[in-house]
Amino acid sequence: MKPVILIIGGHDSGKSTVITSLTGCKSHNIRGLVKDRSTGKRIYVVTSSPQEDELTGRKFQTILRTVIRKTEVIGLVIAIQPTRPYKHLSLETIIQKVMENDALSIFAFLINPPYNNTGIINIDETRARLGELGIVTRYLDGRRFAFLNAMEIKLIAGIP
Repeated sequence: MKPVILIIGGHDSGKSTVITSLTGCKSHNIRGLVKDRSTGKRIYVVTSSPQEDELTGRKFQTILRTVIRKTEVIGLVIAIQPTRPYKHLSLETIIQKVMENDALSIFAFLINPPYNNTGIINIDETRARLGELGIVTRYLDGRRFAFLNAMEIKLIAGIP
């Protein structure tokens, strides 16, 4: 099974910085495949949260199909804000779409505390929402060096 890594936190909490450190992508605003030059493997990266930068259900399904079907793609990393949007994909919708695919496994990481005080979210509510979907939540300290959080994610999710 390929991992889908959810990096969950508020605005400016450090989600993109962790993803950049994890994947080596050079931008904080990328949606696409990032290639590991040493292995040739790729990982699909969505650093711009679907709650900030629109991602349709159809486009997200296309991303999931790419992750599942392409053998060189090892998984998906996506930044998520746990807001309750009306027009954009919600945390629950994203998780439900991933859970529809037996070839994928979810690893959820909540950034708590955030990198700075502007990225604060209701951690208890977010954990409860994830728990209702059967998702185990792990914590990342946004104040730590991003590469340390990335190493922890790699160990837990089993990615190279």
